[in-house]
Amino acid sequence: MAKETKTKSSTDNAAGTQEAKKAEKAEVEEASVSPAPSESASHPSPETLTALQEELSRGLDARRVVLVAAPAAGDNTYVAAVQLDRQLKGDDRVTLGQRLVTRGAAAGYTILPAFYSDKEWQALDEVTERPRWLGCLGGGDGQQPSLVETLRQRDPSQLRYLLMKSIRNHLAFFDFIQRSALFPRHLGLTFCAAVMQESLELLFATKGATFTGDAAAVRFFDEQIAGGGHFERGDVQLYFQLKGLAEQAKHYHQLKAAREPPFGWMAEVKRTCRFLEAFDRYVRDNLTSPKERRRLRRRRFLLAGGVALVLMAAVAFYVIITWPQGSNIDETLITSPGGIVGQYYNGTNFNKKVLKRTDDAINLVTGAAPAKGVTADRFSVRWEGFIYFSSTGETQLCAESDDGVRVFFNNALLIDDWSIHAMKKACELVRVQKGWYPLKVDFFDEKSGARMRLLMGETPDEARLVPPKQLCCRGKSKK
Repeated sequence: MAKETKTKSSTDNAAGTQEAKKAEKAEVEEASVSPAPSESASHPSPETLTALQEELSRGLDARRVVLVAAPAAGDNTYVAAVQLDRQLKGDDRVTLGQRLVTRGAAAGYTILPAFYSDKEWQALDEVTERPRWLGCLGGGDGQQPSLVETLRQRDPSQLRYLLMKSIRNHLAFFDFIQRSALFPRHLGLTFCAAVMQESLELLFATKGATFTGDAAAVRFFDEQIAGGGHFERGDVQLYFQLKGLAEQAKHYHQLKAAREPPFGWMAEVKRTCRFLEAFDRYVRDNLTSPKERRRLRRRRFLLAGGVALVLMAAVAFYVIITWPQGSNIDETLITSPGGIVGQYYNGTNFNKKVLKRTDDAINLVTGAAPAKGVTADRFSVRWEGFIYFSSTGETQLCAESDDGVRVFFNNALLIDDWSIHAMKKACELVRVQKGWYPLKVDFFDEKSGARMRLLMGETPDEARLVPPKQLCCRGKSKK
């Protein structure tokens, strides 16, 4: 009994394998352009194609190789759709593609590689039936409209998304061409014509038609597409104008040793951009269901409310950060304006205090010792007191130093350049109300001359030394 069951199982498996092979063969036959009955220079026999497919599959260690005739790309040219059980990395894909092209050339065929992992191969079924996709790879006529129609039936919102994404990519390319003065004119116009052709192919496909790029396509556009509120009669002629410009630019480029052509082209490119914008509106209006429209209206309403809240928060934040700072000191502490207290130390980090005095201004410029008992090099100074602003508004507060400096304004660090450097000026914008503000300036000198000047003004270039009357002796901030 067990032996009979085993025999039956083997028979079933063999039958299943045969069915799978038949399905695969049918898939290949449906996808491929039917070859001629007998082998010739441009039409290999079915047996030759099958043998080549099997040979390529073994040579690439692939699950399968499907050869699809691509007459649009040239005689004896085939797209090789290769299914692999692994995801190829960039360099591996290049190497495998080189092997595929070389082997095809040795057999007398032009091979255009197309690699798919198992996951990618199965994903084709989610877009459309795989034979249709393979036929489309080979450039089979009428494939694109059926692909678009399949997507429209399965998932209209996905079709709308894909078309709008394509249109935005096309617009981005045209924007690049208009902005890039260094891009070769003949190449730019060639790409523009190709992009316009792809857009028209997609537009025609939404009407179940194929864009043929001839007089019939012009008539179809004017009769079936124009006049619906999105396009104008004659818009399709832009494609032919771009192709004509591209041909002129190419020949001029060849004849005039790479010089740019003298004729105009920008008007046609700008009109094409308007056509693409109209295509975007057309897709929105024609591929959005009433249910989706209601959902989008609700989403726009919520988005508008969210944007309003964000704008209100942004305005509030802007008001907060631009509102002039108020002084937080007790004005009764300002008893004797006309200078600021400075404490002088030996050592670059306030190591040993030498003296304390009131300086008329923070204006230390010397190549010698700044005060009696202080070393000429490697000393530090800390000025601490108050600074006065005579009006409300914005002011630049600057430190001109050689070497390190830190400026604390209104009890917060404003300028931090605590390093050894040549003389330079660091400025920061402060927003203040009229009045006195706490100020502390730390400075150190390493060697070879010392410079520390505190400046203020409307701009860094207009900043001047803070005068004695706007500085005052040590006081305490209000808690």
